[in-house]
Amino acid sequence: VIAREVVEPGTPSYSKIINIFGTDVLSDPVDGIRHLDRAKLGSIIFNDVSKRKQLNSITHAAVRKRMMQLLAYYFITGEPVV
Repeated sequence: VIAREVVEPGTPSYSKIINIFGTDVLSDPVDGIRHLDRAKLGSIIFNDVSKRKQLNSITHAAVRKRMMQLLAYYFITGEPVV
């Protein structure tokens, strides 16, 4: 869930992905919004190791950051954290 959240339109990771891979990896607009087309992106990264590393460097950093944000939030609000 977090991995999808961090690449939603409007996020820094979404912008970085578009800058590297171009708009060809976007879906057709739905309600005016173009999301990542995971199949198109997958066809690129599973055939190009350097592109996969670029994508992983973007998404993994964003996922780690979001996990830490959530962990801090849950700790501060007293939610149980496992």
